[in-house]
Amino acid sequence: YDRACAVYCRGELLDAVQRLKLFRDSKSFVDMPMKLDPEDIMAAFRSLPRPLLPQTLSDFVAEHFLQPGSDVIPYPLPSPEIVGLNWIEELNGPAKSWAMDLIKKWAQLTRKTAPSVSKNPERTSTLHRRHVFVVPGGRFRESYYWDSYWIVKGLIISGLGSIAKGVVKNLLDDVHKFGFVPNGGRIYYATRSQPPLLCSMVREVYESSDDKEFLSSALRTLEIEYSFWMSPANSRVVAIPVPNINGVTVELNRYYSKDNTPRPESYREDLNTSEAPHIFREI
Repeated sequence: YDRACAVYCRGELLDAVQRLKLFRDSKSFVDMPMKLDPEDIMAAFRSLPRPLLPQTLSDFVAEHFLQPGSDVIPYPLPSPEIVGLNWIEELNGPAKSWAMDLIKKWAQLTRKTAPSVSKNPERTSTLHRRHVFVVPGGRFRESYYWDSYWIVKGLIISGLGSIAKGVVKNLLDDVHKFGFVPNGGRIYYATRSQPPLLCSMVREVYESSDDKEFLSSALRTLEIEYSFWMSPANSRVVAIPVPNINGVTVELNRYYSKDNTPRPESYREDLNTSEAPHIFREI
């Protein structure tokens, strides 16, 4: 993913697009697949006349990038077996209609990665997914780590256990790639994580399916993620002294990113925050 990161995670092109405010949402640009290899795009960018004008850069982006999110495509979700859901059958009237309509919403949120992602992974910010995934909706076109916990619970209770298992398997794949689960399903999230709920997701899937083979395989992967969170070298664990008890400490995990630059998907917003005069009164 290093090649794609030269465009989506850092560098002068990312900085110029965000500072010149080509898009209302900073996330738009970093979700746009490239039409060419990143090295070719960066070479073309460096040949643009300086100083860069907004229209010049806008034309460049339109020529070299596809629409935001076109590396992810809808997945035609099979209809849940609503008839067999006991909790649905126990409802009546408006409550039952509401619950059935809610379950049907899953079809609006299920996605899979486009074939172009596996063919040219260096041209996209999307992490390739072997299985169907579920997006939160709105501006979010990819899966997210701890959102997936609630999604998995919802899928299972909606009779979509096979989709839930796929969601979890995608996150287990992330652990094998990165040693942990990134914040979300794009490369610019690969330096940060979210509250580690993968173990709880594995448990939800196992208890709903009794799939011992899945559990056995997942346990080995969960140990890798646990080591990531508990290793001092990764800066995600801190020792806190217990008050009034000499020599006794407890270990707590914390949010941390090794990057010291604005988040690509919130680049302009982070710049505005860090450059605001009031921040010097608050640090």
